[in-house]
Amino acid sequence: MAKDGAEDIGSVGTAASTIAESVEEFLSIPKCMLFTSRIPHIVLNDSSVMPMMAFGTGTYWQKPHPEGPFTRSMVEFFKIVIMQGYRHFDCADFYGTEEEVGVAIQESGIPREDFYITTKVRDGMDDVEAALDRSLKRLGTHYVDLFLIYSPSFARTPQDLQHAWKEMEKLVSTKKTRSIGVSNYQREHIEPVLEVATLKPAVNQIEFHPYARCLDYAYWLEDNNIQVQGFFGLAPLNLSSGGPLDRVLPCIAHIYDVNENAVLIQWMLSYGVTSISTSRDPVRIEQYLKVTEFKLDEGLVSLITVVGNANNICT
Repeated sequence: MAKDGAEDIGSVGTAASTIAESVEEFLSIPKCMLFTSRIPHIVLNDSSVMPMMAFGTGTYWQKPHPEGPFTRSMVEFFKIVIMQGYRHFDCADFYGTEEEVGVAIQESGIPREDFYITTKVRDGMDDVEAALDRSLKRLGTHYVDLFLIYSPSFARTPQDLQHAWKEMEKLVSTKKTRSIGVSNYQREHIEPVLEVATLKPAVNQIEFHPYARCLDYAYWLEDNNIQVQGFFGLAPLNLSSGGPLDRVLPCIAHIYDVNENAVLIQWMLSYGVTSISTSRDPVRIEQYLKVTEFKLDEGLVSLITVVGNANNICT
């Protein structure tokens, strides 16, 4: 789900040579330049702690078929992502990347408890526990940190949303997931859930960037103590390039001596929104992590917001 571009890699196999080139380029970087994990964290409504930056394993990495063959080049790249400092991986049952994420974590030499794994169910809504069990097997772990319903599209009625949520709540007591939440839910989907919830959704993953941030909805989620996690955060640089921020972001990036990607991620973090981003370029990922080295001035946060409102595409 998390995307930082519209490029289609076709199949992971055909992208292997490109990935290998990126890996070779990264390995040439002096080790003193590599990041340790210093990504900020946030406390969710169930008192669990989540890193505010996640590496998305959809988009560029999603396989044409979820049961596609195991891809060693993907594992090696994910290990580089870990080396750079990421500890939060965002997966889904239909991305086809859970096995590779699990192997990368195991081969990293870093304890499982130092990682935060999110996965989502889309194709197994008829039995969410069975779907979670399948994800756990692919990931090679006995629990995930966050388990989400990928989309409300399965539901025909508000009662369907409520029933699914009560099934999700049962999973917490099994200790197969520490937190539960939703993705792509709008207010009309969340409200029926809150009517019956014993445990509120800890997270709602939604599109969030200056052109489509739905700020009123994000504030409403905050008022209901539901953490907003944003995807498509870099859309102004790719999916929606050519907008008014094209003149603003380079100037701000120059002020802080960072890339425009880092400016947009820091803008999200300034609103307390956690970020999902991805790439198959280690150097670009390094640019994302520059957010740990600066904070945007409040006036510049407001400037990005105001200019973004001029091209708001929130639906």
